[in-house]
Amino acid sequence: MKDQTPGLFDASAPQPKPEPSEIYRLEFDGACEPNPGVMQIGFVIRDPAGRIVSEVSRKLGDGTNNIAEYQALIHGLRAALDLGIENLDVQGDSLIVVTATNGRGKPIHKRHPNIQPLLREVRALLPRFRHIEIRHVPREFNTHADDLSTA
Repeated sequence: MKDQTPGLFDASAPQPKPEPSEIYRLEFDGACEPNPGVMQIGFVIRDPAGRIVSEVSRKLGDGTNNIAEYQALIHGLRAALDLGIENLDVQGDSLIVVTATNGRGKPIHKRHPNIQPLLREVRALLPRFRHIEIRHVPREFNTHADDLSTA
């Protein structure tokens, strides 16, 4: 379900209850036009068969591309938790966000104090999942989330 309203998704609509052993997929992306400028996030949650469970496209306040990427990840993780998903594979085309979230590389965050709290928030959400894997994919493998973040 695509949502361009203030809430993440229509919680009153019937949602399938995920099986604890099933692994769902979150695809996220964020964009800014211009950069810095108005941020837009997009994410898709898919069930193990690849069917869309939740789809969100939303404009946020002003910020940068990196902040929009983190916001998309945060909102997607929260939506997955709200759906009762315990096992999640996450993919995004932001190498900076994926690398920092996984604790690898030299994050740019020390130079950008506005991003530090977002990284802390992401890392606080991760332990709430039984299984979570976050990986970088090239943009051409993240087109649905990319389209939602630039709609």
